[in-house]
Amino acid sequence: MNSEVSEMEGGGAEGNGCRTFDLSDLPQDCIAAIISCTSPRDACRLSLVSTAFKPASESDAVWESFLPSECRASIPSLICCPSKKQLYLSLCENPLLIDGGRKSLQFEKGSGKKIYMLSARDLSIV
Repeated sequence: MNSEVSEMEGGGAEGNGCRTFDLSDLPQDCIAAIISCTSPRDACRLSLVSTAFKPASESDAVWESFLPSECRASIPSLICCPSKKQLYLSLCENPLLIDGGRKSLQFEKGSGKKIYMLSARDLSIV
């Protein structure tokens, strides 16, 4: 996938020229940093757009950014996933019991929003 960028060469109007840049010339870390600012749904879509985006969009750095920092401590080491993407998808499908089993945490697959479910024992009528 190429994108054209106009660049000034020389000082006059007749010195203008166009140069093309290939996205594969960008470092994977740079692409991953950009993708981590999007949503999980966008990261999956970007992996299909270009071969330059696929390795970056599947990197652990991107998918770790979709896991909230306060939840990383709650995720037990018992959940064995080879990648952060698989861990994220696992937490979307299988709620994680937290707070002594009185609450569960799950992620909405497309947006990454947290879903908490409270047990009846945690509710009180006032």
